[in-house]
Amino acid sequence: MKTTKPKAIRAQFKSCYLAALDIIAPSNDPRYYLNGYSVEPCKEGGVIITVTDGHRMASIRDETGYANQAFIIPKHKDLIALAKRKAPRGKYNENVERIFINGDMIYAMRGWWECADGVNLQRPNSKHVNAVTMACAWPFKPVDGTFPDWRRLYRVIEDAEPRGDAGNFCINPKYVGDFEKVAKLLGAEIGALAMKSTGPHSSILINLTSPESKLIGIIMPMSAHDAAIPSWMDINLTKKEDDK
Repeated sequence: MKTTKPKAIRAQFKSCYLAALDIIAPSNDPRYYLNGYSVEPCKEGGVIITVTDGHRMASIRDETGYANQAFIIPKHKDLIALAKRKAPRGKYNENVERIFINGDMIYAMRGWWECADGVNLQRPNSKHVNAVTMACAWPFKPVDGTFPDWRRLYRVIEDAEPRGDAGNFCINPKYVGDFEKVAKLLGAEIGALAMKSTGPHSSILINLTSPESKLIGIIMPMSAHDAAIPSWMDINLTKKEDDK
């Protein structure tokens, strides 16, 4: 019986997206398939990169990216360090701009013109990499596992009808701060932070409204008391009857 050889992974996307999402991606989760970055083709073009640690989730679309299949990139300390590093002033061409995956190799690249045969990486059929624009390269093996159905989690929030007192919800403030850090690494200025909750115990949809960020996420709720003004503030909250 003939066995079908798995299709070699070919993908490329902006390195800053991976560096930013690394803030949320776990490193030592017992669910090994979460210790990485989910990459998959986007139906509207480009790629979608998603990470989650079970407490929050973030997804970002790179409209200029490409992937020929869905896969999980394992956590990679050296790759992330290169993606985050900023070149000295006047040497911006030394910045790592894109991640390029070709079969069993992953490359940190400095620009769009990495292919030795002169074919731009927007043309994914090129198989050669130019060492002049390659910052570094490593052997690559995707995580052997299935990433959670992240679309379902977003769909649950979007389709849910508001119930109970949807105005009360509790979340870990660190997680909100982490989304701000993600936005800064993306170079986005946060004008506002939009949140949506369908109930006191539902997940919170979070969206950075800056158009540059192209980022959306979810923060799981915590159990706590509802927000309320304490009695020691000595504020009369009872409604007064109209004077007769």
